[in-house]
Amino acid sequence: MKPFPLLDLGIIPAIYICRIRNIIFMTQKMQFKPASDYTFDGIKLGMNFKNDIMFKEPFNVFCDDDPIDNGTRLLVVYTATDCRKTRFPEDTSVIMYCPEYPEDKFDQPLEAIAVVHGNYFLERSDFPIKINEPFDSYDIESEPVSTRMKFIEIMRYGEDIAVVTMDVGNKKLIGGYVVGKMPDDLETESWRSIFKIYRSFMPDKIKEWFRS
Repeated sequence: MKPFPLLDLGIIPAIYICRIRNIIFMTQKMQFKPASDYTFDGIKLGMNFKNDIMFKEPFNVFCDDDPIDNGTRLLVVYTATDCRKTRFPEDTSVIMYCPEYPEDKFDQPLEAIAVVHGNYFLERSDFPIKINEPFDSYDIESEPVSTRMKFIEIMRYGEDIAVVTMDVGNKKLIGGYVVGKMPDDLETESWRSIFKIYRSFMPDKIKEWFRS
């Protein structure tokens, strides 16, 4: 008897379809596009923050903005938990970076975006990483340059894509990602702001993972 007689009849059980799909997914290597090609809820790198972003919901209300990296860069923060009576949707924290800190500080292009904690952009972006998934469920084509800071590791793929992973028990989960131009030195405020936001505005669900 043939091992899969239903195939001859043109009938493939759902369980076989799922297995075939999973096998194909596991064997495909994922390759990142250039950072400027990705869209995040209608936002792309290079857009003017003042004209194109800061009046668009939910980006019109943010926790804070600050000069960073010795006053050479602007940081705008949206947090997953309460901050100055604001909270970004779906347990997600977002950090936006602009390249300068001029007098009209918001009138400049978006240079990079970091997303941690949650998956607000999961159905609103073409970026292929899902936060809080196991890192080993992705087979990324290029080898990263990685740097570890306590329980968080930054995996850099080229100059403008990074994946943030976190150690939870014996698992390595995806804690977030960064798309756009970032400094080479991970000791700069640009990078340290990600660690600070991750620790300070961690949703209760993620806190429970670290307690267990």
